[in-house]
Amino acid sequence: MWIYEHFLTHGDLLRLVPGLKAKSLANWSRDGFVDVEDRFPGYGADRKYSALGAIKLAAMHQLVELGVAVSVAHEMTCELGPKVVAAWHMRRESSHHERVLVWKVDDGTYTLSTRPPVGLERQNLPPAYIVLEIGLLTIAMRERMERLHLEEEAA
Repeated sequence: MWIYEHFLTHGDLLRLVPGLKAKSLANWSRDGFVDVEDRFPGYGADRKYSALGAIKLAAMHQLVELGVAVSVAHEMTCELGPKVVAAWHMRRESSHHERVLVWKVDDGTYTLSTRPPVGLERQNLPPAYIVLEIGLLTIAMRERMERLHLEEEAA
């Protein structure tokens, strides 16, 4: 399995991302919010998704579930590619190094920090923020993809 290869189907993603609705995935794919090989593959043809796209989709879905608008969540997850790629080959014990912080600013916009705050920066964090464990998410998704692949081979 290669992280950039487009091999996952619509049905695969629905099994891989808990709580994701088929209609949301179809709309997000059509509207360009999901990394898909061909947004309009033609009648009866399956869209193909990459592992990287699936992991970014899972992170985007988590943000949307927390109240972030789809377009904003998509912009935020576009920045996650390097962290996902770095975590792809990690062991679960090492994955805590790959995390991002998200918080809502006073003007209603959201901020995503891909590097953890250090020193005095920690004091400037808002009182409420979300930590997305990108490393753990990547490893969990990779493991689900491996199980899915094994199930398909066995069938």
